[in-house]
Amino acid sequence: MKAKAKRDFYRVHVKLQEGKCLICGLEDRLIINYDHETGDPRGLLCYAHNAGLGAFQNDPNLIEKAAAYLRAKGSTGAPSSFPSPTYKVNHHRILNLLVQNQDKSQREVSRMYAAEEGIGEVLAQARVASIAKKYGIKSKFSRLKSTTYTPSPKGN
Repeated sequence: MKAKAKRDFYRVHVKLQEGKCLICGLEDRLIINYDHETGDPRGLLCYAHNAGLGAFQNDPNLIEKAAAYLRAKGSTGAPSSFPSPTYKVNHHRILNLLVQNQDKSQREVSRMYAAEEGIGEVLAQARVASIAKKYGIKSKFSRLKSTTYTPSPKGN
């Protein structure tokens, strides 16, 4: 699929899907999900659910087995590694953390958010970076220090 066709597909489906993931229905960063056999786009999914389908090799039988396993083991249906129904509340919490801690790096803010929400640091970093980029919030990156390079004179 060419770049223009991808953009057109995305624009049309964002409107059709009202900006929501076809699996969870949340307004999250959407990406195009493809049929890996035909290469045809199927729709827009949030990153977590697109990656989840990929982890199951897009095999409905494996996904059904996984669902049966979760039902048998008493799953609550809200694993912490996927966006939860409280995502919008968390979105505002991330904004508050970024604004209140502008003197800290995004990594430090991500760690605070991960600890509060009980989620993994990688997921927290992705969410914090996404929100910071969306709102143009810059934070201090203390680990990046400028150094100057002075070349040695020739012949030494």
